[in-house]
Order: sequence, then C-alpha cells, then structure tokens
Amino acid sequence: MRWVLLASCALSVNLVTGCGTKGPPRKPTFRVTGKLTVDGETPAAPIQIECQNVAGVDENMPTFSRTESKPDGSFEIATYQQGDGVPPGEYVLVLSSRELNLMTRDYTGPDLKNRYSDAKKSDVKFTVKDKPVDLGEVKLTKMTSFRSLSPVCGGEGVKPL
Repeated sequence: MRWVLLASCALSVNLVTGCGTKGPPRKPTFRVTGKLTVDGETPAAPIQIECQNVAGVDENMPTFSRTESKPDGSFEIATYQQGDGVPPGEYVLVLSSRELNLMTRDYTGPDLKNRYSDAKKSDVKFTVKDKPVDLGEVKLTKMTSFRSLSPVCGGEGVKPL
C-alpha cells in the first residue's frame, strides 16, 4: 500500500513540474551593465530602468527588458532572468525614479523632471549586437542648466538691460 502511495505522489509531482526544462522559445540575450549617476552623484533612491526597442515591439516574440539600479547606482538589465541581458537591437533607456513612500504618502527619490521617462525624449541609447555591452557611467541630470539654454537666447545668455 505504501508503495502505491509513493508511486502516486511521484507521478503527481512529475505531471505538475514536467519532465524537462523546455519552455517557450527565447531570443539570445547579451549582458548589459552600467552605472547611473544623477548630477555626478549616486542616486538617492533606486531608479527603474526599462529598455525600449527603437524598432518597436517584435510581434512574433515580444520581450520586456528591465531592472532597477542598486544602491551604488550600478545595474544589469534582465529579460528572462536576473542579469541575463537584452536581445540584439537598438534600444533607448526609459528611466523613472519616483517611489511612493507609504508612511508619508508622498513621492520620494531624485526628481528627474520626466526627462528620461518617455522613449521619445530620452537620449540614453545603445546597441546590442552579439556580445556584452558595458554602458559605463550613464550621467543623468535633475534639471536643465541655464548654460544649456543659452542657444535659445542667441548664444549669449541673458543680457542686462
């Protein structure tokens, strides 16, 4: 009787977990790493990082690659499992940094003024071919500096009256 019960349990486990590790098809991925800084410093809070393919979503085998920065600002992007990387293609990084603090019911984190939260506005771009990519230091800024606005003012800045 015990033998029948043991065999039944083994068969049930095999049916639930399957006989192998074969799952849905996966695209090859290549490791993508980097380190974020905000105005030259380590981000005060984690920054959510999402890769958007410049060519758009692959209708046949869509993927979603993302991660969150570590306390030191470093990151490694994942598609199927932690740190496995990104399929080949041209990408733009979409970044957000605002987290809801449940105690104060306020949003905290470095305010990037939505400069990187839209793929059309973000200027953080890279290409993955057939090898790992190290993006190095990805320099983010919270606000536009006055100096960068000077071309709007004729390249001379604001002149006194």
